[in-house]
Amino acid sequence: MMNLNPHASADYLPVSVLRPVGLASGESRVSEEQLVRKIRVPARTDVESPVPSLKVYPLYAPEQLAELVEAYSALDLSDEMRERHIDLLNHVQRDLRSHEVVRADASGALQGFVTIRRGIEYVSSQDGSPIVVRMIHDVLDTFENAEGVLDVITAASTVMVLSDVYHLHRSASDIAADAIGSPWDDDDFSLEGKSEEVPSVRVECHIKGRAGAQDEFVRALGETIETYSGHLGDFDEVSGMAGPAYVVGPFFPGIWFTEDQVEQRQDTHEDLRRREILRTASLIAYSDIRRVRPNGDRTILPGLRVPTLVAEYASPEVMDIASLALDPNELHPATVFGTDLSDIRMAQINVADLQDRSYCAFVGIRRTLSLILEAGFMSPLLLDIRVCHTLGSAYLDDIAERIAEIMMEQAVSDLTSLTTSLAGYEGQIQVRFRVPEHLLQAAEDVVSEDWPQARQAVPERSQGHEFLTPIVMEDKLWPHQGEPYVPTLLFRPMPSEIEVESEPLYFAVEELCNRMIDDVDAEVERIEVLRFQEDGADWIEIEELAPFACVEPFLLLRAWVKGVALPAIVSTLTMKTETLQNFRMADLVRDFAHTLGSLEYDWTMPAPMPASVTDLTDAARKIFSRSEIFVAPLYLVALATDHSYMIFGDDLGLDGREQIARCCQLAEGGDAQFAEVFLGPPSTEFMVAVRDDLRVGRREGVEAVLATFLARRVHQLLESGEGDESSALVSFLARLYVRKALGPPEVDFVEIAKAEDLIEDLGSADLSPIDPETLRAIIGSARAFTPPPNGAPIYAVTAAIAEAYENLLDELYKKPTSV
Repeated sequence: MMNLNPHASADYLPVSVLRPVGLASGESRVSEEQLVRKIRVPARTDVESPVPSLKVYPLYAPEQLAELVEAYSALDLSDEMRERHIDLLNHVQRDLRSHEVVRADASGALQGFVTIRRGIEYVSSQDGSPIVVRMIHDVLDTFENAEGVLDVITAASTVMVLSDVYHLHRSASDIAADAIGSPWDDDDFSLEGKSEEVPSVRVECHIKGRAGAQDEFVRALGETIETYSGHLGDFDEVSGMAGPAYVVGPFFPGIWFTEDQVEQRQDTHEDLRRREILRTASLIAYSDIRRVRPNGDRTILPGLRVPTLVAEYASPEVMDIASLALDPNELHPATVFGTDLSDIRMAQINVADLQDRSYCAFVGIRRTLSLILEAGFMSPLLLDIRVCHTLGSAYLDDIAERIAEIMMEQAVSDLTSLTTSLAGYEGQIQVRFRVPEHLLQAAEDVVSEDWPQARQAVPERSQGHEFLTPIVMEDKLWPHQGEPYVPTLLFRPMPSEIEVESEPLYFAVEELCNRMIDDVDAEVERIEVLRFQEDGADWIEIEELAPFACVEPFLLLRAWVKGVALPAIVSTLTMKTETLQNFRMADLVRDFAHTLGSLEYDWTMPAPMPASVTDLTDAARKIFSRSEIFVAPLYLVALATDHSYMIFGDDLGLDGREQIARCCQLAEGGDAQFAEVFLGPPSTEFMVAVRDDLRVGRREGVEAVLATFLARRVHQLLESGEGDESSALVSFLARLYVRKALGPPEVDFVEIAKAEDLIEDLGSADLSPIDPETLRAIIGSARAFTPPPNGAPIYAVTAAIAEAYENLLDELYKKPTSV
């Protein structure tokens, strides 16, 4: 039964009271009225256009609606479309308090509008307290006369939606607080000092809209609710417990949960009735699991049979991090579930044991609605809950039972939503569970044991609804939704074998864990390292391995702290941990497993340094005297270097410089793991980690690396910016110096300077085409280059190029002398 709240002021949205459990007693009715009076959501909300060229504003007066109808009638549109829009606007004009019409104009001309019905439903319990308070935004109509206008109106309308939810949220908190006689102070909306006995009020946000034309607008409003419920849906951020009111949503129309292939555009009476019921039905998007719960943890739900087996909604971020606990030989989660997770019918759930999350699984659950009608009655409305994907240990009995519990919990949540939203329609409601063979027995057992209690958990919303006994049936899993993951070869064997001890590994990982977690009482329970065994990659406890011979420059480890796996990458050369900022865990595990199992290299034997590293080292020693030369392969220094050409020591801290130096010691046969590294001032070092091809942008080779190094030092010396012109000129001179220094003594300097590849680089300096006078100036500025046969200190070479650059600028840009 639905009653319009007669106490609401015209300044606020009206509240409809639903009493699905029957009429309350007199005392309860008084309590109900007092609580309903606290719901104050302003009927008017200002909106602004994010685009200056469009004026976007709400219409609250009948005269404004009349002007809109007049402007719309003047547009060149089909009669059918015009009549439908005008009829709706005339209807809205009779109840502007419950409707929001947002109009967009450009230069005074109508460009589009949106019509939204706004309503609040107070679902009352037997004692008058709320079972749930629902905020409903029903998108009735959208129109745009120019492309992109609706996007602007959408952006403006989200402000109204957020305002409505926020004010209802506050009102619901007042209701919850009033239950113990301590209403919230409007000026101090906080939960400091809150008692755990404060009752919680569930606020549901329902977005409705006709499937088709308004889909994108409805989805955009849903995303706004998603943001609010995910970040602001619980005011008690300090304790982590649900506050006196918590926001749940978005809920979308049931018609959005039908199968894609179902035809919804027939116009028979039965089809119209079916669409009307499905559109009225309302289900939460994705899964109810990802929502906050009263008086409990907001992110994970304990199991009924095994409380330590918790479930949490697996967003892409959660799935990536949690995948570290999986067997490294499992498929990549993106391969199984795909990368497009926007389907509101599908939810990815992570099930894991809190005491040891290696005991875990991912499951993809899909919910759909279908409806059979007989004489206008639901016969039945079918809620189909299907397991489409599993990954991990879903075949284990305890985890299979937990997955079945999740499906039953979702069914209870959905039945509650359906019976509430469909209170005006009679008929049968049927739940069907479809699971793969390895979950069938667990699903049958859980449903048969839990259904009686679950049935009682759904309040009697309407005497006209009959719940049929659930169906449990076997069905196949879906095909994988994503492409097979193509792993990357991260590194190659080092040029010398080293022995890894457990103690330095343990200290390195423990230090990282202490930085990652705030819990001072947390202790590292065990540390595992990824190694390649006969049966593939596997996690092995370091106590079982160490000491062990190693030719890998990096090790991937996971530390278990309170049952949670924390990742670590450790350099075997320095025993220091590497940054994890640019890695996705699922990718990293599979890349490491692929690298360690690669047949391209024998991972029991060292591999020699690339010849290019030796060539660059020899060239640097020829050019630079009294300097420290450190050249290392990039794959021994850093991971994921696909987009990096080189790393200069100038850009690294002491740890990074030490790592490059140790690589060089390793190549020379020294004990790189324990030998002390003596590093002088960076100004006296040529230190670089390079790719095999010595690539630097478009160029590659020894000259490219040395010239880039010298050009950087020149800019540092002159404190000049590296604009296109200065970079091109300095680079030209640096390459000219290197080519002269590495070439035979008899080579002609002018011929070197006129080399075509050098001249081409001057084009970016806006000096192309190079006229003879300019070329003579460039050559003249560099004639002082006289590289000594035995090389020169780095600072001396840098100064020579800097001097040539300044002389060149004087020649190119000096002003003509006055006569």
